[in-house]
Amino acid sequence: MADPNKDKTVLSSTEMYAFSSVFAMACAEENRAYAEMLAQKMPLQVSQNVRILTENCTTQTLAATQAKCGDEYSAVTACLAKNRREWSKCSALKESLDECFGKNVL
Repeated sequence: MADPNKDKTVLSSTEMYAFSSVFAMACAEENRAYAEMLAQKMPLQVSQNVRILTENCTTQTLAATQAKCGDEYSAVTACLAKNRREWSKCSALKESLDECFGKNVL
């Protein structure tokens, strides 16, 4: 049997937090549909299309972020890793990433 997770990207909590605001900007529609599916308590197997659309948007957005705003993304990730309990110290870098993403990707 093929491994369904073989080609999936796994992010650490630090990477996910660094990526969260650009994900929210780029995948708002997919995220809304996914949240609605969960609110209706539909099994993931039944709503596979919504899950796949959300996964695809996430993967494409991460790739675009790394390609177009790689320095900003790396700076945010490094700052978050260094300041584990004080992520607010990284807010200016996170804003810089959001700005880069809005300007170069959206």
